[in-house]
Amino acid sequence: MASSFVSGLLGGLVAAAVSMLGWFVSDHLRRRSEQEREHAEYVEAQISELYAPLSIYSLAERRYRMMRDRAVEAAPSEMKAPVWREFSERYVIPEQMKIFELFKTKWHLLIFDRRHDSYQRAIEHCTDALSLFDLDVRGVKGVIAVDRGWCLSAPLVW
Repeated sequence: MASSFVSGLLGGLVAAAVSMLGWFVSDHLRRRSEQEREHAEYVEAQISELYAPLSIYSLAERRYRMMRDRAVEAAPSEMKAPVWREFSERYVIPEQMKIFELFKTKWHLLIFDRRHDSYQRAIEHCTDALSLFDLDVRGVKGVIAVDRGWCLSAPLVW
């Protein structure tokens, strides 16, 4: 009778241990599934809210700059500055403002290993170049010299 009691108790303990182990495994799998879902949502947000618009704006901005340079090159010398300014104000600067706005509003979606390096420099350059362009439009010239760096992969409005 005692061995039957011990067998029953041992069986109960084994069943309880297996149940607990099953609960831990289930909880672990549930958490991992939740983390994977959250990561997938984050990647989807990165693509749809940041990188897709950024690539489109960047492509348009580069194309507008290329067209501006071709138009300036073809213009008579007395029209080069007005053509440059018109292209910049109507096409180039608005695209750059969209890019800059994405950087400012979607900073949390940037890939972490690049955030503190290239994007930081891009934001700094965009801030400098856009403010200097605004001063130039208002007739304030020669206030400060700025590195003619880049915004994304190419020069900004220079």
